[in-house]
Amino acid sequence: MTERNNSAWSPSSRELERQKSRRVIKRKQALIAIFSSILVLGTLTIVLVTSPGWESVKSTFFDIGYGQEVLPLVAKGLWINLQLTFIGGAAIGVIALGLALLRTTKSPTLTPFAFWQQPMSIFSVVLL
Repeated sequence: MTERNNSAWSPSSRELERQKSRRVIKRKQALIAIFSSILVLGTLTIVLVTSPGWESVKSTFFDIGYGQEVLPLVAKGLWINLQLTFIGGAAIGVIALGLALLRTTKSPTLTPFAFWQQPMSIFSVVLL
């Protein structure tokens, strides 16, 4: 076996050039990103502030008093939305369980309900 020299490793001149090149590229990319972000955000701000409905938005959307006035209505709407979501989820669960039971059962007592298999399959595909 050959013995290795325990001297400290140092990058070659070519590797140092590559690192310098990478730093220059990263700096250039960062400057481009900053400039383009400032340009886009500035343009959006100018377009927003000079639009015809800006005064209406400013007087309603950014008004804390108006926000406190309509907050109960927004909360009520959110509560109704959550109730409908839970009710719909439960209904879909019941329908899916019934469909699964109808498809997998071999019971002769459920033979009269066999006609439900095809329409329920179509119904479940429509829901998706």
